[in-house]
Amino acid sequence: MRNGRAGSMTVALVILLGTLAARGEARMTVMYDVVESVQAMTATQPDGSPGLVEADGLFQQQPAPLVLGAARQVEKVSGGTGTTITPSIRGLGGPAMAALFRARVDAAGANMMFVDIGPTTDDFPGTDGANLDAALGALRSVPFAGGGSYADRVHLYVGPERAIADPVTWAPFWHAMSLAGGVWFEAYHGTVQWSPEHWLAWPRALRDGLVALGADPTRLHTIVRGAGQAAVWSNMRVGAACDLLANGPGAYRIDDRAGFVREFRVTFGTVAAPVGPSPLTCSPLPVLPEPRATQLAEVLELERIGARVPRPTFSSPLLPVGKPTTLIIALGADPLGIAARLGAPPSTFWATAQAKLTITGPGINAAPPLASNGSVSLTLTPTAKGPISVGLVIDGAAVRQALGPPVDLAVSLGPHKSRIGAVLTRMIAQPLTWQITAPLISDLKAGVLPPRLTMRVLRRRVPPRRSLVEFRLSRPAKRLLVEVGIIKQKRFVLVRRLRITGTRAVVLVRIPRGTPLRARIAADALQRETLRP
Repeated sequence: MRNGRAGSMTVALVILLGTLAARGEARMTVMYDVVESVQAMTATQPDGSPGLVEADGLFQQQPAPLVLGAARQVEKVSGGTGTTITPSIRGLGGPAMAALFRARVDAAGANMMFVDIGPTTDDFPGTDGANLDAALGALRSVPFAGGGSYADRVHLYVGPERAIADPVTWAPFWHAMSLAGGVWFEAYHGTVQWSPEHWLAWPRALRDGLVALGADPTRLHTIVRGAGQAAVWSNMRVGAACDLLANGPGAYRIDDRAGFVREFRVTFGTVAAPVGPSPLTCSPLPVLPEPRATQLAEVLELERIGARVPRPTFSSPLLPVGKPTTLIIALGADPLGIAARLGAPPSTFWATAQAKLTITGPGINAAPPLASNGSVSLTLTPTAKGPISVGLVIDGAAVRQALGPPVDLAVSLGPHKSRIGAVLTRMIAQPLTWQITAPLISDLKAGVLPPRLTMRVLRRRVPPRRSLVEFRLSRPAKRLLVEVGIIKQKRFVLVRRLRITGTRAVVLVRIPRGTPLRARIAADALQRETLRP
């Protein structure tokens, strides 16, 4: 054993822990890395301290030249295209997949194998996800000679982005994860490590989701990569991530090798990996004070209840069908007062919000950006009658900036979940890219403008106390009802009703001489003309 401790008691302990770890019962760390990296992390460190040893629960991922002993080697298959050395599970049915897993478990020195699902493709859950679930379900009834079942010997490397964003589509894969001997969540996107927001959101969501399906939480891990391991481990020591860290972290393509070893020792010390999770000192969980959480919840709730805006917000409540019309929407310097609700300077908040409006209706689908003064001006041409919906879209980056340092939103907003559940789910699934859309409740609609009514006196006093009056419409109409009357004591007093077919009608109207005559289209009292016959 490389860098092992002296003494027969230590050797016996290492053998015992190796057996327990192979069953998935002890803290374990899988080293999925190039041979040079594994050698560097198990050798004496640059500062003279000892490197990692097998008693730390180490396992080495094959295929690779052996650095750890043969009994610490684990096999692998691929969820992607695969190779001759690492065959793929793509397209395999449940029984064939189960047979492949059994063969790999039996061939591995540690009697464990890993399925490298990775970032997973879109069609995986619909086909291979169900087959993976069936294979692990079958293997749970196949006992392994060393204890447990063959399913306990199968671990999964998982890039959880799609699974956590769309749990309905990925339901078979979620269930498959709950059956596996271990699940190792890749804490990176390609070569980019998780942000603090991801660390606060995803481990909790993944753990809680799998535990609800019956998974053993001690079998859940994160696997990290890259440089800056001090910052990575700092994120791992907070909240639900710390619970997963206690089960043992994984190492993948580590650039800061000395940093990984140093943080490992700071976290776990030099005591051999125990059976079950290690007792850890976790960092305090950052959460919002309740008054601040309530403020945030009120803003997020706008997506569900919308916000009524006054009529002057829109330059016109009606856009005529088939006619290009310029619409101006003015929401002001702090639209809906959102910045004020969050206690943020409006200029700073809206500069970050990347705000835009979504405008949809008959033949309308626009998303213009909001100007710095909170207004939008655009030309729209509705194709049919109907309501026009307007929504205000805000990038979550502005909200996060207003809140300050990253916090656990699931815990902070838990008491408000009944009001903001859909938004909160999206915030957790997309920690850096979430948005909210607040519907603007208004009277904006597409419709046909009534024809404009004009009238003139053709002849006065024919016969006495009557006038011959012409009513004309700006466009043809089919039997449009027009009301003719006088104003008496500030009230409209009906004198006569008439229907105009086409564009013109001439009638005799009996009124007191010199009394102002008013006519209006009955369907729209605002369209009216007044004259003195």
